[in-house]
Order: sequence, then structure tokens, then C-alpha cells
Amino acid sequence: MPMNQEYLKERLDYDPDTGIFRWRPIEVNRKQDKAWNTKYAGTRAGCIGQRTHRVITLDGTVFYAQRLVWLYIHGEWPKGEILHLNGKPADNRLGNLRDVPHKVIMNTRRDNTGLPEGVFNNNRRDMLRVFLPWGSKQKYLGQFEKVETAVWVIAEAKRIVAQGGGIDELTKLRKQVTERLQCR
Repeated sequence: MPMNQEYLKERLDYDPDTGIFRWRPIEVNRKQDKAWNTKYAGTRAGCIGQRTHRVITLDGTVFYAQRLVWLYIHGEWPKGEILHLNGKPADNRLGNLRDVPHKVIMNTRRDNTGLPEGVFNNNRRDMLRVFLPWGSKQKYLGQFEKVETAVWVIAEAKRIVAQGGGIDELTKLRKQVTERLQCR
């Protein structure tokens, strides 16, 4: 059976203030149904998955709880991805959720390294890789040893883009910085 709001509300109760789904009792047609109700009805649905999001299995299919919230409340699946405003993926209170495009999710990702936006560790070479968001993709700007250099490159790339520069100008910037660093 395809998942829809009506079926979801038959199986689960949702509290928008706490963000918690609880199993509803099911109609008792078999002995197993009574046992299921005794064990699960009224208990919290799902568990915390590998990516710290709550997941719920319904009829053998695993769903992210935040997507089920959207279906439960709005009657349709989210058009994009669900953003947790407070950054806590297991907090599924209605006021904490927004339906946003994938691009927004990628731009709000938190990096626990403490590095500036667009700067990432390249652990294999003990270097910092620098990228500039470019539409729905990212433009590679090079690898650098120092955070200061990486930050300067990002700032310079943003300045170039703000002045109407494109890919060619960013490629020139990358070459100039790389040549300058090799001369030292």
C-alpha cells in the first residue's frame, strides 16, 4: 500500500509540540494483532538511525520521521528536503522543520572541524582543499597548507564573482595562487 496521510494517521499519532510519533493500536483480527497492541500501542515509534535522524519502519519500508511529519501535517510529501532549524536531526517538532531545496541543506551543513565555509581537510595530504559554491555545484580552487591562504582565496574568489567574473577568472586565480606559493 502506498504511504499517504490517511494510512499514516491510522498507524501513528503525532504530537507537533514534542515532535514524537507514537504507535496507534491496530484492529485486532488475529492473535498477533493483540500481541502487537500489547507490546507497541502507545509507545514511541522508530529509533535513531546512523545519521542521527529518527527513522520509522512502516510495512517493511524505512522512512525518515521528519518526512513523515510533513506528510502527516500537510497531506503531501515534502518537495525538497527537511531542514531542522536548530540543527538537531532528531528534533522533529513541527516548528523546527522546513521544506527546502537540497542546495539549502548543503549550505547549512555543519563541519565540526572549525574550518571556514568552503575549506575542507584533505587528510591524505595534510592540506586544506578550497571550494566555492557555484550554482548547484562547487568550483575547486586548490589545496593549501595554511588556513589564512585558504580564507584569502575564498574571499578573492567571492570578490571576482561579485564583480561579474566567471569560471575563467576563477581558474586564473587558482593558477596565480599556486604559482605564487611554489615560488616561496
